[in-house]
Formats: sequence, structure tokens, C-alpha cells
Amino acid sequence: GRISAFTGLPTLLGWGGHQNQWRGNYTVPGAREPQIERLYSMVNDNTETQRVLRQYNVSYVVVGDAERQAYKPDGLAKFDQVCSIAFRSGNSTLYACK
Repeated sequence: GRISAFTGLPTLLGWGGHQNQWRGNYTVPGAREPQIERLYSMVNDNTETQRVLRQYNVSYVVVGDAERQAYKPDGLAKFDQVCSIAFRSGNSTLYACK
């Protein structure tokens, strides 16, 4: 949500409380949480990674400090193979995935 809030680009999953407040429940957004976990954690399955990116029409993937703290390097490294680098600064990389 932090990138979406400042760019206006949609996010795969916003802040839970905000989603619950505006939707009245967290059912639909909550179903995306395991998919996001899989997307950032999958190793050695670039085909499945690309399928999930297409399924949700993901244009960009952010890998910054928050993602590096939450996910293992092997899961994050695949974005170098399945996407192209749109921008890199310090420890943060923005991947273009279309």
C-alpha cells in the first residue's frame, strides 16, 4: 500500500483495516494474502510466478527493505529473471513485469 498511496497505481492488496472499512469485510482482499506470500516466496518456478503475475494483472513488483525483511533472498531473486528492472536505488528495485 505504501507505493500505491504515493503513485496512484493500484496494489494487489491494500491495508487490511482500510479494505475492511470500505468493503465491509476482508473476504476478497484476504484471499490475496496467500497468493502474495507465494509470489514473493516461490523458488525455481518461474512459470508459476508469471502465471500469478498475469492472473492479477501485475505491472510492477517492488523489492525493498520491507520485502527483504519478510522474504528469503531466493524468493526475491527470481524477479531478475521473470521481470525487467525499471528502477533501482540502494536496496530497492522496481521491476516491470509486462
